[in-house]
Amino acid sequence: MKAMAKSQILGKNLVRYAQTERNVLADSSEIENNFIIQMHWSFQTQEKLLLILDYCPRGTLGELLALEKRLSEERARIYIAEIILAMEYLHE
Repeated sequence: MKAMAKSQILGKNLVRYAQTERNVLADSSEIENNFIIQMHWSFQTQEKLLLILDYCPRGTLGELLALEKRLSEERARIYIAEIILAMEYLHE
């Protein structure tokens, strides 16, 4: 589950970003690919926007980069290959 605080979204002017993320994930709900996360449900409470996504035990690439700052060339190649495979699938 991805939870986004409405106060942060509004405070940082990220409304359009949050809407785009939800719309892109909603459009991908019928896609079956190991490198593309699916959204199963979205809803909101008074304080939060919530997206129910596939479970990713290792987190996101953004979280990994924030934590490690830099990837080894070998790890970067693996992630780039996965991104390319996902993009190829989407363009088929």
